[in-house]
Amino acid sequence: MKDKNAEQLTPYISPMGAFAMSVGTSLGWGLVVITSTTYLSEAGPMGSILGLLAGLAVMLVISRNYHYMMNCIPDPGGAYSYAKESFGYDHGFLSAWFLALTYVAMFWANVTAIPLFFNYLAKDIFKFGPSYTIFGHEVSLGETLLAIAAILTVTFVCTRARKSLTVTMIVLSLLFILGIAVCAGSSLAGGGSESMRPLFLPDSPAILQVIRIAVISPWAYIGFENISHSSAEFTFPVKKSFRILTVSLVVSAVMYIAVILMSVSCYPPEYGSWLEYVSDLDSLHGVKALPSFYAADHYLGKAGVYIMAGAVGALMMTSLIGNLIPLSRLLYAMAKDEMLPKGFAVLNSRGVPARAMWLVGGVSILIPFLGRSALGWIVDVTTIGATMIYGLISASAWKMARSRGDKKYVATGIVSMVLMIVFALYLLLFNLVSTRSMEAESYFLFTVWTVLGFIFFFRLLKKDDRRIYGRSTIVWVALLLLVLFTSLIWMSRSTMDSTDRALNEVREYYSTGSADAEDEQDFMDMKLDALRKTNVKSMLVVTVLFAVSLGIHLLLQRQHQALERDKMRVEEESRAKSRFMFNMSHDIRTPMNAIIGFTHLARQPGVSPEEKDAYLDKIDTSSQQLLAIINDILDMSRIESGKIELMPEITDLEEVMTTVKDLFVHQMEEKDIDFTVDLSGVSDRYVVCDKNRLDRVLLNLLSNAHKFTENGGRVSLTLTEESCREGLGDYVIRVEDNGIGMSGEFRANMFNAFERERTSTVTKLQGTGLGLSITKGIVDMMNGTIDVQSQPGKGSQFTVSVTFPIADAPAQSSKENEDRSRPDFGSKRLLVVEDNAVNMEIACMILSQQGFMLDKAEDGKAAVEMVMDSLPGYYDAILMDIQMPVMNGYEAARAIRALPDKELAGIPIIAMTANVFQEDVLAAKNAGMDAHIAKPLDIGVMMETLTEVLSKPKDG
Repeated sequence: MKDKNAEQLTPYISPMGAFAMSVGTSLGWGLVVITSTTYLSEAGPMGSILGLLAGLAVMLVISRNYHYMMNCIPDPGGAYSYAKESFGYDHGFLSAWFLALTYVAMFWANVTAIPLFFNYLAKDIFKFGPSYTIFGHEVSLGETLLAIAAILTVTFVCTRARKSLTVTMIVLSLLFILGIAVCAGSSLAGGGSESMRPLFLPDSPAILQVIRIAVISPWAYIGFENISHSSAEFTFPVKKSFRILTVSLVVSAVMYIAVILMSVSCYPPEYGSWLEYVSDLDSLHGVKALPSFYAADHYLGKAGVYIMAGAVGALMMTSLIGNLIPLSRLLYAMAKDEMLPKGFAVLNSRGVPARAMWLVGGVSILIPFLGRSALGWIVDVTTIGATMIYGLISASAWKMARSRGDKKYVATGIVSMVLMIVFALYLLLFNLVSTRSMEAESYFLFTVWTVLGFIFFFRLLKKDDRRIYGRSTIVWVALLLLVLFTSLIWMSRSTMDSTDRALNEVREYYSTGSADAEDEQDFMDMKLDALRKTNVKSMLVVTVLFAVSLGIHLLLQRQHQALERDKMRVEEESRAKSRFMFNMSHDIRTPMNAIIGFTHLARQPGVSPEEKDAYLDKIDTSSQQLLAIINDILDMSRIESGKIELMPEITDLEEVMTTVKDLFVHQMEEKDIDFTVDLSGVSDRYVVCDKNRLDRVLLNLLSNAHKFTENGGRVSLTLTEESCREGLGDYVIRVEDNGIGMSGEFRANMFNAFERERTSTVTKLQGTGLGLSITKGIVDMMNGTIDVQSQPGKGSQFTVSVTFPIADAPAQSSKENEDRSRPDFGSKRLLVVEDNAVNMEIACMILSQQGFMLDKAEDGKAAVEMVMDSLPGYYDAILMDIQMPVMNGYEAARAIRALPDKELAGIPIIAMTANVFQEDVLAAKNAGMDAHIAKPLDIGVMMETLTEVLSKPKDG
């Protein structure tokens, strides 16, 4: 029959058919091979199971994103269509390119595994005809012909059948699920729990083993989402897809776990444990080379082997079909968007994109000639590709949900996007230094595919009459860096492999002991020359690959007009920062002036102890205000984005007003300003609010009133309680002055950051332009309002209305009782690590007054050496600065935690640092520290933290 150009794919996939496609594709050949060669050998049975379950949790989040996108965009192409609609055609192409690599790699993996299984079970029955060795593995003509026959058969069947194909998939999926269930059930019923030991590998931490398995979960479960490419062909509502995806993932996880338990349920008698058995698989043949088959044979005899063989055969067929179908739909979608020739969007008389299928089949025929050497690369490439695809689908779900206001899917998109970034960094960076690294060929294949993507995209760009490509600079910069990074890793790995081979040949040469000096020199020269040639070739390849990518990238840059807008935005941000740094002295000078003034007064002769204490209290209050200002300046981005949260506490409004009055009274007197504070209209003085933020509001308003009021003027601060209802008080704060006032034009923008009125009077005054913006943000967070009345030359009145919960007066605590309840630190010795002499002196004076015995270290290295030279129990705790020369606090903490003496390694370590953001607290915890104390030091917090840390049991 002739082909016809059908416009749309038509429904034919039932819910059970969708499940069969999903679960069959997510498992494949790796179910019985990778469980032994990767999972068990990398993490043991328990580490593998926990890693798979952790990966399952991640994939369930990913499945939520797929379900959401399938409902939003029920078009063929899956992740390609979602990325295209969410971010544009550049992201769509990137998604399609690596999605194609991932799916075709899985297709190839199952194809090349077919000869392996026949050779395992039928004693090399297909190892006939001419053979050759490639990458250290022998490939025979018989194996190649078998794999090619499988490719052609599956492709032909898929192009000629559609509805009957889903029935076949359902039957095959039920066969492999039932077959594995029978064999696993028999193994678990007959195997003892002791055979599972060791539960983890003995040579690395258990948690690392779990992580190692979890991060390859994109490979373990890849394919479960293949039905997203066929959502237009469902005979059921797309909203039911999440249930299908969930069941498929759970069944896949159960199948993996079942085979893992089978594989460790028994082992040949010549081995002492499953670990010895799995470690020696490369030297075994037949059923023994597959632990799950050996278990089936052990418990069920030959019948078990036949059941497992039938299950694996059915599994591999479902995987081949399940990968070919989504691949053809992906190519079909790309062709409809003119990324590929339009002929691949043509459907045959059965409504199938047959040409797209034959494209996959035709390219795949070349893979069997690489033999089983391709298997290792395919696992690595699929893992990286799947991680990238899941990251893109998560980003697409986040973008789509954000535009539609679907907060639940915004959250799942962000969570899974972050996880995929972490997974990708682990796969690329950790494998770079790990002994369990990816194959050098995997990096090379991934690099070549990326470069080919650049070339293919450039071809699209040249034919882009619609100007839909080349709009995203970020995508192509990231891709260029990926080419550079992976190619450099490939070069490094290739050099290491060549060096290892040369060393082995040198050892073998010397083991003969028959060479004379001249032969020895010739031999060494030959090996060194070979290494030099290898390095030159690797460097040349990397240079060419990167040069091609860079050249194309530069051409792409010419198409990207948005660069000018980015440049303008950067320049504007730079100007804003410069203006900020120039003007910020005003907000800082206000409390600084009070500190200097009261310090001067405290030093005057004849000052009584009571007066000096009062001055010190005011200096302390001003210092806290100054610290709050500095924190606000450093935290501007979080203030503008509304990420700063209120910290409500019981607050005495009378104390707040008195403190603010004391802070400004001296400054007002210097300008002869009549300054009054009135809170006679307050009946409930105790409320629940954020005292520091309320202080900040009053500070900003009074600071502006003082600054913009001329000598001899008037400033008043009034607090009144308008009403009290159901435990809530409505309070009004008024700050009024008779200063220079504001124009109507400025009042319209006065709450914008960095805004200042430009008049001859105002220009002479310094300020950041942040005060009113911060004030407005704080009042908004308090669910209050702020109003302004002002006229030029007549002054201004700011009115803040807020509602606070009324609170009871807090119980007064006796300082004498506090001192009596304070623990005795006289027997405790601390090591204080601080490179700043003044900070060291302050900390030591405070701690000495509390009774501590102290030792000092000027940097992290000195601290580590002092701990190493001490006896266990000598130091009770360590106070550790972070930013220090020689060795910083994080490095020192890690070094101490790594000491061989467990008691010394377990000494409590407390960070004592000016790095006070949440990420700094987390960094200290990750470095092994027990607690975090912020600078400037709060003595109460410091003692409370030390008491808590020192009171913990030493084993805890």
